[in-house]
Amino acid sequence: MKVLILDDEEDIRELMSFFLMKMGMTAVEAKNGTEGYAVFIKEKPDLILTDINMPGGDNGWTFLERLQGLGEELPPIVLMSGYEKNIEKLDSINHPVEYLEKPFSYEKVVSAIKKVTGI
Repeated sequence: MKVLILDDEEDIRELMSFFLMKMGMTAVEAKNGTEGYAVFIKEKPDLILTDINMPGGDNGWTFLERLQGLGEELPPIVLMSGYEKNIEKLDSINHPVEYLEKPFSYEKVVSAIKKVTGI
């Protein structure tokens, strides 16, 4: 399974890549929404792990809105944040989605991925 990790913090991307490798998955990374969109188009990942609160307007919500604008079926999504969930925005995503609050452990990451993918 190929997973897109979108987070502005390099240490979070590295940690997630390590967790995914332990799960037998392959990670592709991006540091902002624009880069994430390009990686998504090129790599066609099976799962997206995205931070939702990144600096500037190029955040996870903007990234997801751009993906929804493609008009194609999206892979499952795990939203990562150090802040409380924004239920209204979560409800606006008509797609399998799970929420993962930072900081997270390997067990929490595995659980979130299993919930959203059914693996």
